[in-house]
Amino acid sequence: MWLGSRLAGSLQDFRCVNHHIRSLEKRGDKWLVAEFKMGQFGPSFIRYLIYDTTEQEAKKQFKR
Repeated sequence: MWLGSRLAGSLQDFRCVNHHIRSLEKRGDKWLVAEFKMGQFGPSFIRYLIYDTTEQEAKKQFKR
């Protein structure tokens, strides 16, 4: 298992969208969605799509 992740929270789900990896993460009672691209050594963080939000809003953004 690769442990060099830049995930901000507990990974709930992930998917590939437009050649990027999109993660759905939970951090405490808040949720976030982030995008990564594949680098030479694993995923490389690009940006947060939504941060410190509700589960419902995060899942909505995750599915876009």
